[in-house]
This record gives sequence, structure tokens and C-alpha cells, in this order.
Amino acid sequence: MRYGKTLCTCLSLMTFMCMCHTNVFAQESILYGDADMSGRLTSNDAALIEYKVNNMDYMLPIEYKTADYMEYLDVNYDSQLSAADVSYVYQKVLDSELVLPVETDKKIKLAIEKTGWAYPNVAFWSLANYPDTSEHTYIVTLYKNGVKVDDYTVTAEPSSKDGIFFETGRVGAHIDFTDVIGKDVSGAYTFSVKAIGDNISTLDSDIVTDTVPYIYNDPEKGDNAVSVASDGTIQIKVKNIPLPYQWIYSVDNDNIELVSESFAPEYNAYYDYEPIVPGAGTCFRYNYKPVKPGETVVKFEYVSLEDSEDILDSKTVRLKINEDLSVSIAEEVNS
Repeated sequence: MRYGKTLCTCLSLMTFMCMCHTNVFAQESILYGDADMSGRLTSNDAALIEYKVNNMDYMLPIEYKTADYMEYLDVNYDSQLSAADVSYVYQKVLDSELVLPVETDKKIKLAIEKTGWAYPNVAFWSLANYPDTSEHTYIVTLYKNGVKVDDYTVTAEPSSKDGIFFETGRVGAHIDFTDVIGKDVSGAYTFSVKAIGDNISTLDSDIVTDTVPYIYNDPEKGDNAVSVASDGTIQIKVKNIPLPYQWIYSVDNDNIELVSESFAPEYNAYYDYEPIVPGAGTCFRYNYKPVKPGETVVKFEYVSLEDSEDILDSKTVRLKINEDLSVSIAEEVNS
């Protein structure tokens, strides 16, 4: 009787100690794939998982410390231990930057929601999701006529004025390219942006490219302008001078079609909602739509009504239309 009580007491004590032991380790931070509980990922972890796959009765070191070992070893997140998990652990050992499927599932992948241009020369974007209120970093790539100009790093805090995109209220940012574009000649500018995650709670977003170009025209070339609307319509604006002359245009091929033309007061080349000065003059706006891919040249001549040989001014616009009928180049060139 005395022996039975002693044995019972020992078993109870051992059970209690095991429970405490398990609880202590359950609170520890365990690395995904760390089968030997060494605190770092090595090829030994992959070897142990492989042995476990072939012999499910084998007790891994991690099993002695947590009953939820599958949560940490099922790194491909398919609810079973297999050779795929072994392969992922080996890859993670070789490349510590590799994001395991189980890590991806538990982290939020950032997503760029909206991109665009705020004239003059300012590119903006916003985030569709943001799990925290910390600052976010973005990599922005600027292109001119489809050719990369450079990469730029932008950091913005959601609580700051710059960090809130005014239309959606979403977290976002912008970058002013005036120092780059303003010193350059006319061209079609686009940009791509990628949100950088902290790899703790967030993952990098996909690279998103704003495909509608911002058309910059050198102010020294006057008030004539060419722009591309969000629907792909190409607008060419030429200034009207109150003289007995008229603008006559010609297109060197049938890659574009004239949609409409209008006669309106002259507006600021950058802010179309802001008239320059009352009585400052008027302008013609010619709207074209792309119908075929390829390069197209549109030439405008300000010809006298009395003498067709008398040309007061001329403007030439070069367009490049892509296979999807988007416009990658829209610039004024020297006549």
C-alpha cells in the first residue's frame, strides 16, 4: 500500500513536470522548420524531417517540446509532412530570404491600389491594404519613352498629409519628379511602384506600372501640348493667333483616327482647369484615337488664308502606338 502511494505520487509529479515543461516551450518562439530545436535552421533539420517522413513513429526533438509540431514543420502548408517540406527547408537553409508558404499565409501581402499623375510632374499611388500605422517604403522606377531613367526610394507615414491619397483616403505616397523631368526635354513619362513589406507582418507588393503616360512638353516650345487621356485618346493642342491664318494638319499613315476637334479659350499647359489670362487667346484641340500599332507623325502648319505657301508656324508630333493600342511615346519634335 505504501509502495502504491509512492508510485502514484511520482507519476503525478512527473506528469506535472511534463506539463510545465511543455507549457514553457510552447511559449518559446520556434522557427519554422527547426526540427531539432537548435534555434537556427540547418541541413540537420531537413534531414530529421526526411527521417520522420519515412518513419512516422520516430519522435523528433521538437515533439518533446510542443504537441503542435506540425504547425512549425509543415512549411509548405498542405496539412501533411512530406518530401516537399524537406525540400523547402533545404532551400531556406541555402537562401534565408526565401519566404516559405507557411510564412506567406500568415503575413499580409501589400497591394498597390491606384496610381496616377498629379500635374505638374508628380506621381502618386495608394495602398489597398495596410495592417499597421507605421511608415511604408516604396521603390519607384521612372521611365521616359519606355526607357528606364532611374529608381527612387520613397518613405511615407500614413499619419502624414503626404501619406494619404486624397481621393480614397488610403495610405499612399507621392514623388515630385520636377528636378528630373523639368530639366529634360519633351517626352512621355510613366512609372512603376512597389511597396516594400517588413517581412514580419507584411510582404512586398507586386510591381504595378502606371501605363497612362504623363506628357511633358518643354515650356520653351510654347503653349502647344500633346497629352494622352486615361481612355487612350490622344489630344494635340495648338495655339490660335488672331490672324488670317488656319491650322492644317496631316498624318503620315492610318494608325490614328480623328475623333473630334474643338476651339476653346487658352488654358495653362499644366492645369487645364486654370485659364491663363482673360483675352489671352484661344486654341484648337484635336482628339485622335489609336487604331493600329506603329509610329505615326502628325504635322500641323499655320497657313495663310490668302497664300498657301505662307506658313507662319508649324508643329510636328511623333507618336508610338503599342500592340495593345496604348501610347508609349507622344512628343513634340523639331519641325
